[in-house]
Amino acid sequence: MIVVLSHWEIIQAVQVGVTRQLAAIKRKAMDANGDEPHPWQHHIEGAMAECAVCKAFGLFWNGGTKRFHAPDAGPFQVRQTAHENGCLHLHPGDADNEAFICAIGRNGAYRLAGWLYGKEGMKGEWLREPNKGRPCFLVQQWALRPMNELIPELMPSAAE
Repeated sequence: MIVVLSHWEIIQAVQVGVTRQLAAIKRKAMDANGDEPHPWQHHIEGAMAECAVCKAFGLFWNGGTKRFHAPDAGPFQVRQTAHENGCLHLHPGDADNEAFICAIGRNGAYRLAGWLYGKEGMKGEWLREPNKGRPCFLVQQWALRPMNELIPELMPSAAE
């Protein structure tokens, strides 16, 4: 599933990403990969990927900047990577029963590669320590559930 954001959707997402970055700098936050502070581009791309997921499913994206662990896009968590063969990144502490969508792309164009519940991806076989000893679960795309299974499972009324 490919999603391309409009000019105005990109502007909105960029503003959200910048706001998130400024808040992270203010609180001297470390990002999930151990970078300090989280790079600007990661916040901006993450916000655009969230907006893209909402667009794909006809959901309102509020661009939340204050609720760190709340779902990113409707009921879904979104993880973005620019790498075409990139993995879904999950971290210890991510919710077991939330659906995590892998969005691949950048600059407003994303391929929704698949999804998993947190508990499905946080298994020993996917555990890595790619950055500064911080563990992360890197789930390869072939192991993700197809996007067409997401709506019927999590939003039964949309499938009717």
